[in-house]
Amino acid sequence: MEELTQGTYRAKNGDLIRYRDDPAGHVEIEIEHWELVFRSAREFFYAPVIEHGPLTQWKEIVGREVLHETFLAIKESIDTYFAHIAREGFEKRRLRLEALRASGYLKHDLAEYIERLEREILMIQQMKFSG
Repeated sequence: MEELTQGTYRAKNGDLIRYRDDPAGHVEIEIEHWELVFRSAREFFYAPVIEHGPLTQWKEIVGREVLHETFLAIKESIDTYFAHIAREGFEKRRLRLEALRASGYLKHDLAEYIERLEREILMIQQMKFSG
């Protein structure tokens, strides 16, 4: 844990932890968790907190001549990860869906659900909402 000021620390996961104690020996601990969510890789790279923050350093590390290719690779990685998580979620539900199909309670064939999942993943990626 990194001490920022007396009584304020930053945990490894980024949370801020503050504590206060009084002369009677009472201790108050406050944990503040926050995160930033971006709709797409483009929105991430052009967000003021990134553009005016670490982006300049990233450009120096990567090199300006390959910057565009690097950002495209990152965008593709985000899309790939999103698709992986969506498919993984489907697989977690597959046994239940197969049980419903075996008992006659599944409205459509399992292949139709897989096809729909793939269409929706593609649509979300095309709309740039996978990030």
